[in-house]
Amino acid sequence: MSHPYQALRVAAISTRVSHSCGFHQESVRFFCFKNVFSSFFQLISGSTLSLIFLSMPTPKKYKAPLFADHNYHLIFRSVDGVQLFREPRNRIFFLKQFRLFLFPVLTCSAFNLMENHAHFIVKIKSIDELRKSILKIPEELRTKRMKDFLEAEDPELIVNAMVLRQINSFMVSYALSYNKLYNRKGGLFHSPCRRVAIQDASHLRHGIVYVHANAQKHHLVEDFKTYPHSSYHEILANCSTMITIREVLEFFGGKDQFIKTHEEIALHYYSNGWQWQFESPPT
Repeated sequence: MSHPYQALRVAAISTRVSHSCGFHQESVRFFCFKNVFSSFFQLISGSTLSLIFLSMPTPKKYKAPLFADHNYHLIFRSVDGVQLFREPRNRIFFLKQFRLFLFPVLTCSAFNLMENHAHFIVKIKSIDELRKSILKIPEELRTKRMKDFLEAEDPELIVNAMVLRQINSFMVSYALSYNKLYNRKGGLFHSPCRRVAIQDASHLRHGIVYVHANAQKHHLVEDFKTYPHSSYHEILANCSTMITIREVLEFFGGKDQFIKTHEEIALHYYSNGWQWQFESPPT
């Protein structure tokens, strides 16, 4: 059996994942990052990186550098509006892979899984937390960026590249599994992943509501509270494998204030056509 941290250093190339994860019930083969790109050709005849990611010009405001102990809004967008989640088990697997690749380097305050994109509010761990997290991973399974981080005189200089590597590995893992399950070829995600730096507490507060209320913004539901695929319900139920619930509720001032703030901010923006697009702090 593979070590549980092995997926942090490798990408799932021959992805035959159990039904509980949402994909084929067979063993998962892993290859070191240095073999990932050559292994694509073994998996999909004539494949190139464009079959996993579609590189598109990304506005600078969506390419924020990642720093330790800072909050960010991450957006994963499918190409051409491709449906990312065809059935419930896909969402389970998507979040499982997110935890597997990204929880060593960040925590999550909110998420929402839409039809063709996904939103996350995350916080990169502090330098000390990152060091402790990486040291828990067996040395032979650490990525090169993780090793560079541990050896660097100024590890902050490595954080951006290290976290982006984990994000890309997460995207590769899901895209390959998705394409194999549905006998599909072609790009699945726009790359790079969009990321917006959160400027202050007000921006963070509005951002969490923005993410939770996104289904209402896109007219999928009349009331965001009825949409089942966000972390809003998990936070209220105090049960989640994704969210740092205690920290989120403390930030809002408790559960009652969490509910009230969501209702007030959502009502304010929807009554004005939701003009705010989250790229900058609300005015």
